[in-house]
Amino acid sequence: MRKDYLQAINSNPDVIANYELLKRIGIWDQIVSLEKEVHAKDKLLEEVVQLFNQASLIGLITFITDRMLDRFVPSYLAFVLQEEGTGDKVHIICFRNLKRVKNLITIESIIPYRQFFSSHSGLMTFDQFAKTIANPKLSEPLNPLNPELVMPLMGLGGMYGFIVFGRKIIDEVYSEQELEYIDWIMKCASVSLQTNIYYQRAIIDSKTQLYTHHFFIKRLQEELSRISRYKEDLALLMFDIDHFKELNDSFGHLAGDRVLFDVAEILKTNIRKSDVAARFGGEEFVVLLISCNKDYAYMIAERIRSRIEDMDFEYLGAKIKVTISAGISFTSQKNVLTEEELIRQSDLALYASKRKGRNCSTLYSGKLDEE
Repeated sequence: MRKDYLQAINSNPDVIANYELLKRIGIWDQIVSLEKEVHAKDKLLEEVVQLFNQASLIGLITFITDRMLDRFVPSYLAFVLQEEGTGDKVHIICFRNLKRVKNLITIESIIPYRQFFSSHSGLMTFDQFAKTIANPKLSEPLNPLNPELVMPLMGLGGMYGFIVFGRKIIDEVYSEQELEYIDWIMKCASVSLQTNIYYQRAIIDSKTQLYTHHFFIKRLQEELSRISRYKEDLALLMFDIDHFKELNDSFGHLAGDRVLFDVAEILKTNIRKSDVAARFGGEEFVVLLISCNKDYAYMIAERIRSRIEDMDFEYLGAKIKVTISAGISFTSQKNVLTEEELIRQSDLALYASKRKGRNCSTLYSGKLDEE
């Protein structure tokens, strides 16, 4: 609305005819200043839209650093975020001159920072932060970042992270306009980051950091719909940890949780980025292998099974041996199955592995329906 109004002023014949007078009395400069202000606000609104369209944490952070690069370059920039599913541990993403670098700082727990920012929720200088928090054990770990500014990331549940800005590499002092921009974009980023975190909580299992059952079913349905169009085959691997109840009874449920997490890590490191691994429920896992044949699916199942068999799982100094059983089903463009049928066949193959004595992999065949 304001932009259209200014355009109308600039194209008005009376304004053009009296340009010199308007310039002399300062009105024209006010119009130009207002135009610049409207243009800047329009650009900020465009950035808000793009910011909220970022689908991942890394995508969001990359977008933020790119926007800063257009205005100023901090010597260091660090995002200190609560690690999802841990309660107090932190995930730190560091930049030097807005280029991603290895983590430069060590922070054991985010809890004391959360307690501080519960009553200090705005952008502040690092000197203010260090003086107010009055605890060198909390401020000194940030010194490698050459810190100049600190800002918390606030959500409905309180502080879930904070950002540290190092001094600028040119004109070390941040201008008033730059401080206003940092305050504005980081408040928007707080909302977007929290939305991203809530989404991750909805699709990621907290104990294993694999996808949830619900998300897996959705992806399975999507991939099955692609088979006919793109002539791709896929396989479903279903795994179940052998004697998991006995493991919990012998070592405790925390040990069982540790085994679940470690097994999940083995799954993730032995499949392709295009494949999908999820916790299906309890001690059951599923893997969706995209664009593969039966031999490849069996090979991956056996690779995962053997890696787990060979590994010594550790908890509080105790070494725990674990095995896993696998069932494999397969579908192709010639015989596209529903997700229910594909899961049923993997389940039958898994129980066939259990009947064989566990710690083995079985590829579904029609004979299993008769057993």
